[in-house]
Amino acid sequence: MIRKLLAVAAVTSVSAGLVAVVDSEPVRAATCVTVPAVAHRGGTERYVENTRDSFRDATNRGAGVWETDVQFTADNVPVILHDDTIDRTTNGTGAVADLTATQLATARTADDQPVPTLREFVNDVQVDGVRALVELKVPPTEAQWATFLAALSSRPITSKIVVTSFDGSVLVAARAHSSAYATGLITELGDQSVASVTQYAGTRILIKHHNAITWSRLDAWQAGGLSVYSWTVDTASEWQRMGSYPAGWMDGVITNEPGGYLAWQRGRVC
Repeated sequence: MIRKLLAVAAVTSVSAGLVAVVDSEPVRAATCVTVPAVAHRGGTERYVENTRDSFRDATNRGAGVWETDVQFTADNVPVILHDDTIDRTTNGTGAVADLTATQLATARTADDQPVPTLREFVNDVQVDGVRALVELKVPPTEAQWATFLAALSSRPITSKIVVTSFDGSVLVAARAHSSAYATGLITELGDQSVASVTQYAGTRILIKHHNAITWSRLDAWQAGGLSVYSWTVDTASEWQRMGSYPAGWMDGVITNEPGGYLAWQRGRVC
């Protein structure tokens, strides 16, 4: 196993003014690892994010994993939406938490799609035969845990679903409410010890900002038994870097452009 032999150089991330640490990457002959594509919110190549068409398009382009977000309506229905309002992605306005499911159902995206419910999303996961990373955007109330788990269990695909969050306490609560689903911790920049992930009810999936991924860190995470996904990776140079690490060190590249990523993957010369 490659140990921590590489020099570390600090570079400044242009996103959000954050500072990332990236290992000096040596040129390694014949390194050409195929890392699975994870469609971030279904992708935005043809359809509006987090819509049923965007997820179906991702499958048609070859992505076998979907990533999505869950918010709750005023009457505790879990729906597929990243923002806490519907203003950016639909022709409606207002906070999701202030709208009933019936009210939300009248909103339409720019490509004339409704906001999906989690139950519809789970149905589509089963139909397309994919896996899904499902991020809880807010800590659920007890009533919301009930509707969330009811939606997840509406199809027999328990092993295909990972419940994720930036908030470790949400993962602990998820495991307390149901031990059936794997959990994943989402983090941004900086290092992450294995213990800082597994402390949340044994979570063993780490979803890490791509600027924070380095050889030495991946080595430690892999040795500690973590599954690692990088987010959100939309450039060929970063796709190249994610595919340059040893096989098995990374479980998925989360991207807004799953079709583009897979086309790049097919066309590269190793």
